[in-house]
This record gives sequence, structure tokens and C-alpha cells, in this order.
Amino acid sequence: MHCNLKIYGLGGHKIWKHQNKITGGVIFEMLSHMVDLAVWLFGKCIQIKYVDKQILRKERIIEDKIVKIKKPDYCLIQLKFEKNMIVNIESNFFSKTFHQSIDLNGSSGFIRSNINDKTLQLITNKTSTYKVNNSNMFEKQILSFLNNKKEESYSNFKDNYQNQLLIKKIKEF
Repeated sequence: MHCNLKIYGLGGHKIWKHQNKITGGVIFEMLSHMVDLAVWLFGKCIQIKYVDKQILRKERIIEDKIVKIKKPDYCLIQLKFEKNMIVNIESNFFSKTFHQSIDLNGSSGFIRSNINDKTLQLITNKTSTYKVNNSNMFEKQILSFLNNKKEESYSNFKDNYQNQLLIKKIKEF
């Protein structure tokens, strides 16, 4: 199986999100959430196969100032999970609009979901497209995450710690 996760946006509206030595940049601000989702969906990551991180927009206007960017604003990684699951995660801080999607390819079909257009597509021998109700999908995703955190059904401290170690390895790759 193979999965592509994408998250794009304009990036942080605070200067520190593009310059902080400890946090900041697209790896901590966006990619980390997709790594968390991938671990939740597919289990333990057993290998970081590829990391491409770059500063593609050297300057940008943030807080009404022209700021030199010091942290990556683009990152593409490939992770290998148990059962030979390959996951590509791409994130950037320069898209004009927010975008978050998942494409999952298996031997029997394909699933695509996009938080922006609120659709879920199942493609096997025919294509079925399901429209999700008119609510704010981003808000629902965050509320579900927070509720699951309260109930500790989503993850625990050990899982969060393992995810942070994975992010650290990606940053240092």
C-alpha cells in the first residue's frame, strides 16, 4: 500500500514561526501533524527513507515586515511503516490557500479525501464520491482530536514522545 498526505498553507503569521531555532518552520508547524496522523493510521514508522527540506521563499512579508526566512518552508518526506506501507508527506508554507488531503492506494482500489472540498472518493471498478455535510471540516478535525486526547483514546504520552523523536530525526536527516 502507498499513501500520500499533503498539507499546504500560507504559513505562520508570526515571525518566530519562520526563524525559531527549536520550533518553527514547516516541519514543526505543519508536517508534524501529518506525521502524527500517519502514525495513528498506520502504526509504527520503521524507517525514514527520504527527506527533502528547503527554503524556497527566501523572504516574505510577515507582521507587515519583510522577513528573511531561516527555517524550511517546504518539506517532502517518505516514511516506511510495518507491513511495507510507504507514506509520502508533503507540506509547504507558501500556498495561497490552506489544503489538506490524503490519497491511499491499495491493490483493490484507491481512496481520496480532501478537507477543502469535503469529499471522499472510493475508486475500485467504479468511482463513488461522497460529499460530507456542509460543516467546517477543519474545525471538526480539531475538535475530534481534542476530544480523543481528553479520553486518551487517540494516543498517550509514549506515542507523543515517539512522534516527537521521529520529527527530530526528520529535522536532522
